[in-house]
Amino acid sequence: MNAVLNVAVFSVTCLLVVTGCGRSETEVHRDAILKVLQVDKSHGPQVRASLKSAPSLADAADAINRYCDEMDKLDMSQCPADFRLAFRQHIRSWRSAGATLLKMPDGFWDGLLMGTVNTLTGELDGGMSRLASEYKQAEQAIKETYNEAERIAAQYGAVL
Repeated sequence: MNAVLNVAVFSVTCLLVVTGCGRSETEVHRDAILKVLQVDKSHGPQVRASLKSAPSLADAADAINRYCDEMDKLDMSQCPADFRLAFRQHIRSWRSAGATLLKMPDGFWDGLLMGTVNTLTGELDGGMSRLASEYKQAEQAIKETYNEAERIAAQYGAVL
């Protein structure tokens, strides 16, 4: 009788292992999303500090690109597709902000030259209002795309 019971327990155990008695897909998604959000959260203060202390706009753009490169290296294979898409869009919005910074004059002489050229082409303020508007739009896109990624994360129970 013990042998039959042992075989039955062994058979049930094997069946559970084979059929996946482990974590559910929802738990796997939640944990994967949380890892991505935690890494992003840990890099956020570093990026902001780098932006504030950057000696030039090119250095600030470089800090943004380093952050984006780190985020692109994250393994999101266990994240659901909708979250992966939203988070990739968030990273693209950061890259766009970095590209916008590179369009801005970086120093007095650069500003003087750019302002002169842009004034000659019809922008009375030398293009500064256009560039400021582009950067504000890029900042807004960063916020919106992160909010979307957080909204999707919450649907999977992944809230920091």
